[in-house]
Amino acid sequence: MEQTLHISAGGANTRISNYLERQHNGAPKALLPLPGTGLTLISKIVSDAENTFEQIIVHTTPLTHSALVDHLSSKTKKVEYRCSEPASFLSPLLAEMNTSDRAFICSCDFYSSVTWNDLIDFHESHNFDVSCVATNSAPSIRGTTVLTKDKRVVGWQSNCRVSASDYVNLGMYVFELSDEVSVLLRKLLPVLDEKVEPELIKKKLLACLSKNIIGFNVNYCSSYEKLISYLNNGHFNN
Repeated sequence: MEQTLHISAGGANTRISNYLERQHNGAPKALLPLPGTGLTLISKIVSDAENTFEQIIVHTTPLTHSALVDHLSSKTKKVEYRCSEPASFLSPLLAEMNTSDRAFICSCDFYSSVTWNDLIDFHESHNFDVSCVATNSAPSIRGTTVLTKDKRVVGWQSNCRVSASDYVNLGMYVFELSDEVSVLLRKLLPVLDEKVEPELIKKKLLACLSKNIIGFNVNYCSSYEKLISYLNNGHFNN
């Protein structure tokens, strides 16, 4: 079966917009460079996914579309683009429910060595309908932490302080589009996107691949600065 990855790149970047304006001429967050690699956040995500997926669709908005197309088209011919008004992170799943039994989706702003094959192998090792990934990260005043028990996610905290021992959600997901999951998504998307994970946890449908490696979810300028330090020096400044 052909596998399609949806990359959600249509966010408003509100939590990092001032930094992007000051330091990167207002470029989309997905285009933040990764020092020493010749890549950006999104070009690394695409490059890492190309050997796993037959199709990669980047979901843009009118505000980000041209910049993302110009950037990625010089690096790969495998990506397709869908431009629409800003919607929620998980909105692309609504279209997948009509054509697929399984869906793959990720954000455009994470850095990790976890592969999609790692996540797919994990997903196929359990009986939960949805799988995500969490790694250790740099200490931060804000992040989304994940608590698990026997693979299942039992706790999910957004915008909380993150310590070095916490597991931070990266934004990579595999959805088994069962009847129960489909009903839940149709009920909550696109308006109530932030309620999807809590509902999945409540219904005991969400598992997490927790890895003791360093990863970054770049939602704030502080997390990007620590990622730069990590790439340049092999560690980050606390």
